[in-house]
Amino acid sequence: MTTDYVDRVNALMSRAVLHHESELVINDALKAALEFTDSLRSFVAGIDPATGLLEVLAAQGLDWSPQDKDSRLTVHNATQSGITARAAITSKPYVAQNVLTDQYYVSHFTDVMSEVALPVLDSEGLVQAVLNVQSGEAAWYNPQRVAVLQTLANVIGTALVTQTFVRRERALGQIGLELAAATTREHLTRKVLDLVVSTLHCQACSLFLMNDARTQLVLHSARGSLQEKVGEAAYNIGEGLTGSVASTGCAIRLEDPRQDARWRGRFSEMTPDAMGAFLAAPVYFRDRVLGVLRVSRPRNTPSWFQARFTETDERILCATGAQLGSALETHNAFDARLRNERMAAWGELSARSVHMVGNKTFAIKGHVNEIKHHLQSLPHRHQQPLVQLTNGLEQSIYRLEDILTEFRDFLTATQLNTRCCSLNTLLHEAANECFLHHQSVNLHEHYSELLPAIMADASRLKRAIGELLENAVSFMPCGGTVSISTTVDEMKPSTGNTSMPVQLFVTAVIADSGNGVPTEIKEQIFRPFFSTRSRGMGLGLSIVKGVIEAHHGTIREIGKPGMGAMFEIVLPAMTTEEVI
Repeated sequence: MTTDYVDRVNALMSRAVLHHESELVINDALKAALEFTDSLRSFVAGIDPATGLLEVLAAQGLDWSPQDKDSRLTVHNATQSGITARAAITSKPYVAQNVLTDQYYVSHFTDVMSEVALPVLDSEGLVQAVLNVQSGEAAWYNPQRVAVLQTLANVIGTALVTQTFVRRERALGQIGLELAAATTREHLTRKVLDLVVSTLHCQACSLFLMNDARTQLVLHSARGSLQEKVGEAAYNIGEGLTGSVASTGCAIRLEDPRQDARWRGRFSEMTPDAMGAFLAAPVYFRDRVLGVLRVSRPRNTPSWFQARFTETDERILCATGAQLGSALETHNAFDARLRNERMAAWGELSARSVHMVGNKTFAIKGHVNEIKHHLQSLPHRHQQPLVQLTNGLEQSIYRLEDILTEFRDFLTATQLNTRCCSLNTLLHEAANECFLHHQSVNLHEHYSELLPAIMADASRLKRAIGELLENAVSFMPCGGTVSISTTVDEMKPSTGNTSMPVQLFVTAVIADSGNGVPTEIKEQIFRPFFSTRSRGMGLGLSIVKGVIEAHHGTIREIGKPGMGAMFEIVLPAMTTEEVI
């Protein structure tokens, strides 16, 4: 029997490792368990990685019906009792030499007298299944038979681990294919989250992405209860576990996140009592974090189920985050290139049009002046109607020239002549020029004395600031308050590399006490030709945005509707090399 047994085990191991025939290996191992221990029946109880419930994966021997397979572990799951559950809870073999007197035994087949349950461990040392073998004889499972069955349990464990790795390898490959085939960011992230949930067997999965200012992580997509919070839930960089991943660029894996000092629980997929294992990994491209991908499992699972995520799970989520980051960056680069090409073509056409219209406008203006000169020779009673017409023509020409100037500013917004500047000085000068003409508006200025210098085109940046101030005043016709403030912020290296220099940013906030910007148009106010006023082409804020972005900065409206508009400008400070 020894030679046959060794040959059988070797064949099973070869099929499990080399051929990935896990189902056949498990069934043949169960047959071998019956054959080499002369037992009645055997089965493997797997632990569902999502719920922790025991379920019969395969069975061999007498009297197994589909109903028996479905109901065999019902009592074990309901009461967490039984020999199978005992082996799963303790991670140790359990032998019931006489089931009639055993305190843990739960009867199912009436012909059983002795039974053995052996835990099947995974590569992390966690119980992933239990091998059960039953005999009609009492005290049947001596140490020799238990050793034989333990070897077969190891074979089954190898088959299950190999099956898991193959499935995860295929899932990572599938993620790569989905990322390559996705046509939009939404399609891309939706597919990734679906695959992460199925691969890591988690109840919830969320993706937070950096906003344009890189000051917050905003929920972009979710599987679970947070789906209703997409676009609303947000963490500051460094805030909570999610923000910590973004600030350090390192994954976080916890069995109970509530015990961690960084835990905030602001946007959790589960209630605090139900919150179990937590795993979050950075979504990054090169040395820059783009977001955070996180998954979680609940606590309300059977006591034998260790819901924690493993080191392998962490590696998979980190690999997924790297793939997703690369795909997002590719999509962003493609969108930017397409947008730039369209803008370049439109800009060239517009520049030519502006030049041609400008020439014609200059000619028309000359003709109007000539008409006005000839009118002076007419009798006064004939002059008045014609003077009104020429004045109207002249006003229309002035308005047309304003439009052409606005167009020129829009087309040249990114053409900069930079030098070392003080943002505080530019803001103060723009405010003085604006509020000389608006005495009914109160101005409050709060400038940081520690603000570092910036590289900027002082003229263009001051005009952009002036546009924001003029907008603020125009929306407060009966007077109000405008406040200007500056601060300095730092952005730590997103990869956790402490040898990299800290990047400094200067932030300016321009706020007013008007009605604010309605939520439904916040995303539109920076688009060309969008305006809520009767005058203008709707290019003002678009020009401002173009100027700020040309300075490698960001601008966003962060005010609350009904409580005034608030524009936040973030610009990179000069580096040591630039100062030198």
